[in-house]
Amino acid sequence: MMPPSRLARALLSQRRRRSSPRRRGLLRRDVLVCCAVFTSVLALCAGGCAALYDRVLPTPSPTTLMITVPTPTTGPDAYERSGRTTQLRLTLPAITVAPPFPLVIALHSLNNDSSEPQSLWGFDALAGTAGFAVAYPDALNTSWNAGTCCGKSAAAQVDDVGWLRALISHLEQHYPIDRQRVFLVGFSNGGMIAYRYACEHAGEIAGIAVVAASLQTAGCAPAKPVTVVAIHGQLDKRVPYAGEAWSEALGTPLRSARESLSPFRASAGCAEPSLPQDTFTVGSDGGAIGNAAGGQLVGLDEDGAAGPASRGGGAQQAAPGQAVAALAPPAGAGGRTATSGPGAGAASAAHDGYTAIRQETVCSSGKRIVEFLLPGLAHGWPPATGPKRFDTATVIWRLLAPMRSPAPGPDL
Repeated sequence: MMPPSRLARALLSQRRRRSSPRRRGLLRRDVLVCCAVFTSVLALCAGGCAALYDRVLPTPSPTTLMITVPTPTTGPDAYERSGRTTQLRLTLPAITVAPPFPLVIALHSLNNDSSEPQSLWGFDALAGTAGFAVAYPDALNTSWNAGTCCGKSAAAQVDDVGWLRALISHLEQHYPIDRQRVFLVGFSNGGMIAYRYACEHAGEIAGIAVVAASLQTAGCAPAKPVTVVAIHGQLDKRVPYAGEAWSEALGTPLRSARESLSPFRASAGCAEPSLPQDTFTVGSDGGAIGNAAGGQLVGLDEDGAAGPASRGGGAQQAAPGQAVAALAPPAGAGGRTATSGPGAGAASAAHDGYTAIRQETVCSSGKRIVEFLLPGLAHGWPPATGPKRFDTATVIWRLLAPMRSPAPGPDL
């Protein structure tokens, strides 16, 4: 353990006497003197105990430390009252990042914990260059209650959405978080709970990204448009792209990617992808392959089969390297892309032979519903290296970063 420096303790003691509890959380950034991204594990008391917020001095590389010095508060918030407050991994941007900064909540998969996203997804490194915070919470029973899935949490109807709202509120009260730039990113069961949160509280978040996940919430009808990025492996057998009438492994039906995105497209005023120009191929960085003016469009069937597009938008025979796409929004209006294709002229800077498929139509709300299908990949977070690499964290952040929620995050 590393205690705060005497100087840091003196500064904090002086400021506490003349500032509000919320303001104290903002002022504590003044005592950080290193420009590196760092990670801390916040040890938090349950049920009425004071939260422990004192920071340790950052190190030149990301590191995990246990904070044990208590700071009195005016009373427990909803997160503290939940009892689920024993440990939280939190990565904060460098002191050079001007507050307030965005917050990403990274949601692990079934039978895993917060070490999975922190060690495998690449958001800590990206936070250092892009300037956002990342929180890595742990689910009860290593599972999230996303509706009909998964594990003990779904069986016990654990209120995971309520707890995540309390966590977000808690972080917003004690750190300089931009309350209109809160994002949820989840893999598998973590993506399912992100879907559920967006179904029930779309107005509080700026966007979600889901990897290898399906919507498992009945009657999803987002009250506000929200940006969604969905990434799926074409060979995924655990959560198939085309869905499954009954999953023996998960004990529930699984919706297809198209069905999962449908309520969000409806809420955001986006047409369902059906025209040839709605589907394109992209490189491992999510950017365009070649020149948009000369590329050939690709169709995509509901089961993930891809090929040169027919007039009705369906797929014929697949052929690598056809078509183009970029991370720029589709051009045009009225829920359709322009004939010239979305992101015309924005070529991939990292095309290394791997070709993924992207679908998107224009949304009248200005939000974005973007879907990526990754050929040759099974269930898992896409690899960051190798012949089938996909820069998942970077692609997700480029799409989510410009978004804002219509209202500030929860205040519980």
